[in-house]
Amino acid sequence: MGRYVPPEHEGTASGNALHGKTRRLAAPPTVRFEMPYAAWCATCPRPTLIPQGTRFNAEKRRAGRYHTTPIWSFRFRHAVCGGAVEMRTDPQNTAYVVVSGATRRDTGDDKEEEEEVEGGVARLTEAQRVELRGNAFASLERTIEDRERLVRGAHRLDGLADAADRHWRDPYARNQQLRRAFRRGRHEREASAKETEALQARMSLGMDILPETAEDARRARLVDFAAEGEDEGGDDGEPALSKPLFETPPPVKQEGGERGKWKGMGRTKGARKRVQTREAFATQVVGNTRAAKDPFLLTGTAGTRRGVDGKAAAKIPGIKRKRVALAAQVPEPPGTNLPSGPVTSKAAALVEYDSD
Repeated sequence: MGRYVPPEHEGTASGNALHGKTRRLAAPPTVRFEMPYAAWCATCPRPTLIPQGTRFNAEKRRAGRYHTTPIWSFRFRHAVCGGAVEMRTDPQNTAYVVVSGATRRDTGDDKEEEEEVEGGVARLTEAQRVELRGNAFASLERTIEDRERLVRGAHRLDGLADAADRHWRDPYARNQQLRRAFRRGRHEREASAKETEALQARMSLGMDILPETAEDARRARLVDFAAEGEDEGGDDGEPALSKPLFETPPPVKQEGGERGKWKGMGRTKGARKRVQTREAFATQVVGNTRAAKDPFLLTGTAGTRRGVDGKAAAKIPGIKRKRVALAAQVPEPPGTNLPSGPVTSKAAALVEYDSD
């Protein structure tokens, strides 16, 4: 589909974009060319710089050939002065060169690049050239060093080739050795995976267990569990195990008036401390008596419960064991004379849980 052509322009313009293309086949194609670097225009009356990256409509022609690579020529006009500028590709140096109409701006970078490398070989500075000319043995010494370096490299390559030939002289035996080592490691990995799965199933772990490392073993050896009876002053959980699950509060006498409310407020600090010490001692005696008479807390001669094989059974602190009520067997703590009268005790409340 072509463009709309008004009636007044009928015959002078065509809506066909490809109209007359066959007549333009001999003319060079017009392409969009972008300046690869900045250049000074040679046609402008005053020095004018054509910036890098400026785009022009250029005529593209084949200007020659470098071996099998064509050399292209791009000719365009400067918009400021209308002068023609021609640039060509340089396949030998992989660059663009200005042929006419402009001059490349000199920034000094080209000289540094030329001094560094030329054709893959490092260029010599002027001082190095003078030194080589003045010293007649410089070239000979460099040649001798190169030969020695070549000999050392050849010996090294021969050694590597001999080692490879010695290791892989019998590929079948070498393959057997590698497969044997891999099979042994595979069996170890499978056994470790089974142990890990069993541990996850036993402990109900939903996480991945990483393989054991030397750091884990070292940290585990640093953990020490003291045997029963070694630490006399420490708390091994015996008082907590000897207490009932739901402890009944001690009976309190109901006294009317402000006298019972402010009982003990007139005592001195020393008297209150003696009362607290006596009550703590009574509590400890009750706990020890209950631990000594409870069959689930008996531990041989020293209070260690024996297993079936006579060895000390492991005690897990924090787990409550079922025991018979020992309220009738526990003697009354000494020094605590409760006054006679109506005594009320608050029963432990039971917790109800909704059914699942």
